[in-house]
Amino acid sequence: MVAAVKSYRAAQREIDDLESLIADPATDAEMRAIAESEKRELETRRTALEQELRVTLLPKDAIGRAKVRALAELIACDIHPLNNIGPLRYLKNEMHQEQAAIDTWYRHWVLAGFEALEALIEPSPYCFGKQVTLADICLVPQLYNARRLKVPLDGFPKLVGADAACMKLPAFDRARPENQPDAE
Repeated sequence: MVAAVKSYRAAQREIDDLESLIADPATDAEMRAIAESEKRELETRRTALEQELRVTLLPKDAIGRAKVRALAELIACDIHPLNNIGPLRYLKNEMHQEQAAIDTWYRHWVLAGFEALEALIEPSPYCFGKQVTLADICLVPQLYNARRLKVPLDGFPKLVGADAACMKLPAFDRARPENQPDAE
């Protein structure tokens, strides 16, 4: 992967240099034609490298894509909006609910959502196989919040397993809230 990134950057630098040469009014017609030809070859190589570097967050098959989207939408539409800080503050500040009642409300909706998610995923080790998908990206923050608010997770071994697999990846580890520059 590192070699592909370096090759991509080198190709882009060469393309930039050739574009400058092509745009230079002092470049004669023959040199311009050679530079344009070389630029096309580099662009083809750069496109191949882009394909190599591209991370696909949705499976290639239609059923796999539908499953991943269904899980991501379940989180984004049914779980996340209810446990976001805005609704929780509204319950406290506008509806004058005690923190214990808010925590109970939160746990209820998270547990209901997690029950649905647990039935949907097919971990191996991520939510839907051997590659991280959009489903994993949506799931990890929900488990983080559930732990933070002490929601019991022992009934969700597939969710916990997919989360653990994701957290072994550097990108997920770097994205943890406590690893952010503004973390308190």
